[in-house]
Amino acid sequence: MGLAEVIDRELALLRDEFREVVVMVDVEGRSYLEVAEELAVPTGTVRSRLYRGRRLLQAALIARAEDAGLVPSGEVEG
Repeated sequence: MGLAEVIDRELALLRDEFREVVVMVDVEGRSYLEVAEELAVPTGTVRSRLYRGRRLLQAALIARAEDAGLVPSGEVEG
């Protein structure tokens, strides 16, 4: 499985509110204000969800890399 597929799979496992913000900002390149307006939430909520979604995605990808033996377990700090 390639990196893009791994990222897509892990993105799909995120809770909806985190996934939609990560995709809208990091994949689609939309601004926090655009996302906030579309979701009808404050920009602070967008920032919070983006931070949490990125951290969850990062942790999942690090765990996969450790499981695959690409990095030693516990070597990468989050």
